[in-house]
Amino acid sequence: MPVWLATTLPVVTLVLGAVLSHLAERSRDARQRSAARAVREADREQERLRRRESFELEHLTDLHVALTALLRATSRIHHANALALRQAGAYAGDLLPEDISDEQFEAHRKIVALKELALDRRIRDLVDEAHLQATAVAALVGGTVDAGARLVRLTGDAVVEAQTAIALRIREIYVDGG
Repeated sequence: MPVWLATTLPVVTLVLGAVLSHLAERSRDARQRSAARAVREADREQERLRRRESFELEHLTDLHVALTALLRATSRIHHANALALRQAGAYAGDLLPEDISDEQFEAHRKIVALKELALDRRIRDLVDEAHLQATAVAALVGGTVDAGARLVRLTGDAVVEAQTAIALRIREIYVDGG
């Protein structure tokens, strides 16, 4: 073996080993960074989903309660108007006592505020329908007690349908995790 080969072979082997070692280390570091990035992204996605579910649960629960308040206010409006009909002979939709008027206003305000926070389009549509029915009861002037009672029943049916959809969504979140 020539002398120059004997002296350069160990140097070439050393340099080649160092280069290959460096490349292998860079590749390993890149894989570790990529794996760490994937874990961070999965954690962020999990946290985002947890926040979304928390947001949805809170607002669905509030909306469920607001629908109950809306039905109660609607029933009180009908009762007050039925009493006025017996006394004055007309379904007096505009002569509400202040406490009932305030209760109705607050119920409608909450429904309007919470409805758009519902993430499910079907729930928003059902809440719209219940809200529309309740508004019809409040707007009924000059009607009969039977017409008012029919509108209250329709409002009750619409509220129950919306609340059922809300309850199903809440159960989906708890049972299925989303």
